Amino acid sequence: MTKQNKAERKKARKTLQQENMDKVSFSNELEEIAKKASIDFKGQLPSLETAIGAMYVGQLYGWKVLRIIHGSNAYSKYEKILDVKFKNICPDRGPLAEKSVGIRIADAAGGFWKVATGKIPGRTPDADDEVDIPHTDD
Repeated sequence: MTKQNKAERKKARKTLQQENMDKVSFSNELEEIAKKASIDFKGQLPSLETAIGAMYVGQLYGWKVLRIIHGSNAYSKYEKILDVKFKNICPDRGPLAEKSVGIRIADAAGGFWKVATGKIPGRTPDADDEVDIPHTDD
């Protein structure tokens, strides 16, 4: 693949992502969940902050991406803090899901749960965003 083709592909993905983002709006329900969790919360503030952030990121990327990037304990902890199940308030895949290397690895490997449970390693913190993982046409 030439550098020009790679640049064109990247530009096309960015355009599609922007078009998808134009369709996103955060519901008042999310604001109410965040307010209630903030009032009820007892503990270290960074945990609350991360839980609320995860809820909003889940709207953009989907609960499957959240499940891949957070370990089981953290994922459950954030649901408990918010008193929600991410599956009930986030789409499976949000408009930016394809930006997640982990979800692309899951697609290429043919198994979301294999990646989510660590049977197939996903993205590491220092992974290069330009890794050439195949994009699907979902």
